[in-house]
Amino acid sequence: MQLKITTDYAIRTIVYLATQSGITSVAEIGSKMGISENYLMKVLKTLKDAGLVAGYQGKRGGYAISKNSGRNFLMGHCGSDGGNDKDQQVSGDG
Repeated sequence: MQLKITTDYAIRTIVYLATQSGITSVAEIGSKMGISENYLMKVLKTLKDAGLVAGYQGKRGGYAISKNSGRNFLMGHCGSDGGNDKDQQVSGDG
């Protein structure tokens, strides 16, 4: 299964934000994941519109995982065991 690059970035961004304890700047996210800030802003807008992340403006602004939505998304798609369920594994072939 091959994902579109935007989908890949969206999933990686949600996972990254879920591991952070607070607000994370676009610059930090982009730097850590190797994604341009301009492209990342488009991805984050889509995630924000879907209610998966929250955006914060100002000098210390950035993004954070939504209180419940983002974590619920991860649990629903990765499982409570971190995605180790054999039924949920996807082959890279294809």
